[in-house]
Amino acid sequence: MARLSNSFRNLTYSFAGYFLKTLVQFVSRTVFIQVLGREYLGLGGLFTNILMMLSLAELGFGEAITFSLYGPLAREDQKAIRGLMQMFRRIYTLVGAFVLAAGLSLLWFCDELWLFGDAVTDGMKNELQFCKNLNIRIRKITENEIQKVIGGIRL
Repeated sequence: MARLSNSFRNLTYSFAGYFLKTLVQFVSRTVFIQVLGREYLGLGGLFTNILMMLSLAELGFGEAITFSLYGPLAREDQKAIRGLMQMFRRIYTLVGAFVLAAGLSLLWFCDELWLFGDAVTDGMKNELQFCKNLNIRIRKITENEIQKVIGGIRL
């Protein structure tokens, strides 16, 4: 009976999470249109869709991990857990390399790269150098410029 109630609770939380996600997306898009305009919403939607396509590379491995770990965790089989985690580490390393390569390959089709904010991480430095090597214009948009556009609202 506990399994059935846990399944029902999981289903309830999944529906609630989906509803909340949909509501937040609706509200954020409405605010986005009012503050920045439709052009920026379209551009944001484009990049969101590109990232969603790149995330398809995950191919459901996250759910496979969860399912595969149920038995070994219930039996407290440390050897099986360790083996599965090492396998998943290799899989996600390959997935990460694929997503990185796919993301960098998209830069070949860009005329310019927009750099938002003042902080530049090491990974961003590598990407910026990659763009410089491809003669892609880099447009830096500072934190102050962002604040001017959104009317001083802190994100």
